[in-house]
Amino acid sequence: AAQTRKVRARWPPTLSLSMNKIYAFLLLPVLLLSCGKSKEPVTMTLLTYNVGVFSKYEDDTTPQVADLIRKTGASLVALNELDSCNRRHATYQLKELAAQLGDWSFQFASAFPYANGAYGNGVVSRDKVISRYKVHLPKSDGSEPRSIAVVETDRCVFASVHLDYVGENSQRDQV
Repeated sequence: AAQTRKVRARWPPTLSLSMNKIYAFLLLPVLLLSCGKSKEPVTMTLLTYNVGVFSKYEDDTTPQVADLIRKTGASLVALNELDSCNRRHATYQLKELAAQLGDWSFQFASAFPYANGAYGNGVVSRDKVISRYKVHLPKSDGSEPRSIAVVETDRCVFASVHLDYVGENSQRDQV
């Protein structure tokens, strides 16, 4: 005999990891559609990397990350979990990485003050950046403030974001 089961749907739906993936896939085409001002197709290598303040497993992985970026041939790199001139890391990590890459352009977006400095996201770009800005995201019921680092080059607009993973409302609000 066939079995039936009643399922109650929650409204509004709660966000889960799979919803975050769906939002990421929805955002990606928006970013990619903004690339290229000409009718010619634009081919670019984009990279995203959660660097864990360049010291989750070793003292300073900046040289290894720079080497990896060079090997991938990436034009633009979104970076998460960056320190900037704080007690934990007294250097401007994103500027240091950009210098190791050969004076790439960069944009840091502080998400919140941390240990007399800042903590946030960033973008490094092989192409010249013609416009840059940051966006502060709502915290809602999340664990900490979040931000988006945005750069515009002659070829595209590119952003780095690290959404909250704790609060259901903050995930929705940040997207």
